[in-house]
Amino acid sequence: MPNFDHDRLFIDGRWAAPSGGRDGGVVDVIDPATETVIGHVPNGSAADVDAAVASARRAFDPLISVAERRDRLNRVITAMEKRLPDIAELITAEMGAPVRIAQTVQTQVPLAVAKGFADVLETFEFEERIGNSLILR
Repeated sequence: MPNFDHDRLFIDGRWAAPSGGRDGGVVDVIDPATETVIGHVPNGSAADVDAAVASARRAFDPLISVAERRDRLNRVITAMEKRLPDIAELITAEMGAPVRIAQTVQTQVPLAVAKGFADVLETFEFEERIGNSLILR
């Protein structure tokens, strides 16, 4: 069973205490199949959301090269592949998805989409000259 007891939020590539501190409250994680509490997570604040959004915006820096984006995406794919059983188990416990659906649709489809994006990054022409114009995509 995945561990659903956490006292920190993952923001900007690191585990951080919620802005309300460790005692800022928790939210019960409930298994929808049994309606039992299977863990607790921090009750993030608006400041925590703002920090996460700011981090996500930095991750989408338009100045990052295509090669760096491709490298980052491939690292995500590798990490996903290593943890697919854990991800499926977590989806089943937290959402109540049938195990078979979690192991196929809810893990394999996102993985296939990520791999599709990685494939596109290998061949997509981000620059194209048409006459005297340079088209950037």
